[in-house]
Amino acid sequence: MISVVTKPSTFSPSGNHLIWQVSSSDPNLVYFKVKVSEAESGGIINSLNIFPTPAYQNGSYIDLSKLLQNVVMWEVNTDSYLLVAPMAKLVRGYQIEITEVTNVGGVLTDGDVFTDDDAISYIFNAELGRIERSTLTQGKYVVNQSSTAQFLTGKPNYNKVNDINAEYLYFLQDGSFSNLYARVRTFDGSGSIVDSVTTALEDLDTYQAYRLNVSPKSMKDSSNLSFEGVGYYVVDIVDQSAIARSEERVYFYEEADCAYDYVNVLWINSLGGVDSYQFIAPQDTINVSRNSMKRNTHAINAEGVYSDQSGGIFNPSDVIISNNTTTTTRMVSLHLSDAEAYWLQELYRSKQVFVELGSGELVPAMLNGTSYQIPRGKYNRGSLNTMSIELTMADGVIPAGVTAYATTRSSIEFIDSQMNAIVLNIPGYGINPNTGRSYSTNYSQNYR
Repeated sequence: MISVVTKPSTFSPSGNHLIWQVSSSDPNLVYFKVKVSEAESGGIINSLNIFPTPAYQNGSYIDLSKLLQNVVMWEVNTDSYLLVAPMAKLVRGYQIEITEVTNVGGVLTDGDVFTDDDAISYIFNAELGRIERSTLTQGKYVVNQSSTAQFLTGKPNYNKVNDINAEYLYFLQDGSFSNLYARVRTFDGSGSIVDSVTTALEDLDTYQAYRLNVSPKSMKDSSNLSFEGVGYYVVDIVDQSAIARSEERVYFYEEADCAYDYVNVLWINSLGGVDSYQFIAPQDTINVSRNSMKRNTHAINAEGVYSDQSGGIFNPSDVIISNNTTTTTRMVSLHLSDAEAYWLQELYRSKQVFVELGSGELVPAMLNGTSYQIPRGKYNRGSLNTMSIELTMADGVIPAGVTAYATTRSSIEFIDSQMNAIVLNIPGYGINPNTGRSYSTNYSQNYR
C-alpha cells in the first residue's frame, strides 16, 4: 500500500521545489510509476519512473518543479476599460497518479495506486527565496474562507500615485466563493468617502488568478471614477456580504508635477504579479551598429568616364548594408523609503521588464547591470535616498520625442493647452498664433 509522506500545498510556486514523497508497505517493491496530468484537459504532462535508494529502500520521492515550471507563465493585460481581468496562464492545475510496481514470483506486477482522491493541486508562476518559501502558508496569497489574503506583490503599501501611474494588483482565489468583488473606495483629504464601486469577478470556478488595473487613468475609463477632490483611495477584494477577503491597498492621489518627465517601468515580480515604479528624467541614447562593406571608388559614370565621381558627387568608399538600432534610457527615482529601496531589488531579479509608452503600449526592455546595492536612508546622511537605472529597449524601438513615455505633463500637448498655441509636428517646437514667432518648449514662458 502507498502512503504519501509529504506533498506540496494546494497552491505552490512553480519555481520552487515541488516534492512528492511516497512509501510502500510492500516488501517486494521495485519502483513507482508516476503520471502527471493537466487537470482541466486530462492531457498527460509527463510519465516517468522513480526508484528507491539505499538510504530510502521502502519508498521514493520526486521534484515536479522541473516538469511543471514551463506550463505556467507570466501574463499582462493592459486593457484600461477592464478593472478586473482573469489570468489564464498564471496558474495551472495538475493531478498525480502513483502506481507501485512489485516483484511477484519474478514478474513485475502493478500494485497499489494512489490518485489523491481526485484532488487538484495548483502551481502559479512564482519563485520565492528559500526563507520566504519555508514560511509560506497556504492562505497567504490565496483568497480563501479562513484568512485574509495578500496581493501578489511585495511593494510597500500606502503609495503616492498620479494620473500617469501604471498600477496593477494580482491575486489568487481557491474557488470556495460563489461571489467575489473588487472594491474601490475613494476618500477626500479628511477621510470622508467620495465614491465606491464594486465589480464582480466572473468565472470563479474556471480561473484561479485575476488582475486589477487600479491606475487612476484606467479607473476613469473602467469605473467612471472621478478623482476631483480625492485625497486617497483603497482597493480590496470582498465577498457578497462586503466582508474583506484581501488586504487593503491604499493609494494617495496627487497631481503630477509638470516639472518632471515620467517613465513607468513595469516588471514581472517573484510572486507572478506585475509591479511598477514611476521613474523620472529619462535620458535616451541611440546606439547603432552597422554592417558595411568597402567598394571601389572608381566606376563608369553617367558620362561614360571611368572616374571617382558622377554628376558632381564623389563615389562612396563604404556602403552600409544594414543598421541595427537600440535605445538605452537612463532614469532616476524620486526619494525612496528604506522599504521601497529594498523592494526594488525585484526589478533586478525580474525575468521580464517593460517600459510604458505614452500610448499605453508596453515595450520589452533589458535592465543593464546585475548588481544592486540597496540604499538605506541612515547611511545617506546629507543626500537623498535615490537610485538610477539604465534600460536597453527591444531592438528597433526608438523614442518618439518628448511624448515617448507615459507622461503628459511635460509633453507638447500639455504646453499647447496651457499656451493656446498651434503645435507643429516637430517635437519641442510650436508657433505663437498671435505673433507668428516660433518658440522652443525650453523657453515657453516667453509667450505666456
